[in-house]
Amino acid sequence: MALYEDSAAVNIVLCGDFNCQPGSRFYRLYADHILDLYLVECDVNRLFNGFTYCNDSGTATSWIDHIMCSNRIDQLVENVDSLYHYITSDHKPLFLSLHNVGACENPTVSPVSVGQNVSVAEFVTDWKRCDDAVLYQYSCMLDDSLRKN
Repeated sequence: MALYEDSAAVNIVLCGDFNCQPGSRFYRLYADHILDLYLVECDVNRLFNGFTYCNDSGTATSWIDHIMCSNRIDQLVENVDSLYHYITSDHKPLFLSLHNVGACENPTVSPVSVGQNVSVAEFVTDWKRCDDAVLYQYSCMLDDSLRKN
């Protein structure tokens, strides 16, 4: 969060392991800090009774990973999900999709299926296949979309 406080960014998405679960001892401090930065809790406002961390034995879970963003970006959020079926570490990835931002035909975009009864976006960008021109185009479209909303 210190990077955001020191930046001149107007719109931002912050996500990661904040080691702070709703209802925990330090959660109020975490939530107050988010308000001080004029950010919105994307995941907490949209998910209920979820978890993002599961210990190795599967006996304990907690919701310590979060997505927060500026209000303008939050208005574009279409969906937030915790992808429980991905086994990448003891943390479950959070998935955020934005409504109609940078929608275009692009060879770096491919259909994805994330499992039964999971509602997520129809396409996911393979960022590893994007060259600098595609990344620049995406950045320009995102800036333009955020200015319009």
